[in-house]
Amino acid sequence: MKARNPHSESAMRAAANREQIIVNRPKIDDAIVRIPSMGGRGVLIGEIIVTAAHCVSFKTDGSMILDDYFIEEAETRRGERIKVTPLAVEPVADIAVLGCLNA
Repeated sequence: MKARNPHSESAMRAAANREQIIVNRPKIDDAIVRIPSMGGRGVLIGEIIVTAAHCVSFKTDGSMILDDYFIEEAETRRGERIKVTPLAVEPVADIAVLGCLNA
């Protein structure tokens, strides 16, 4: 029985992963959105966008829960404009989830 070389198996898996990324590159590029108001970017996943908290306008005084809306506009690579609003913002971890309003 031939001994398995974990290093060569790991290299083969890494090569397969690189090939998968290359195949899916157009899908990855389409998922990136720009948030022009604050100069940031995010990733579009279905009808939500995940981005950095410093890229969106928000308040931490509770007014967002009480119907004080912060509507942003995101732009896809294809030039489509999407109206979004923060669903969750964690300023310490610097992450935000935005919901699409015109989905």
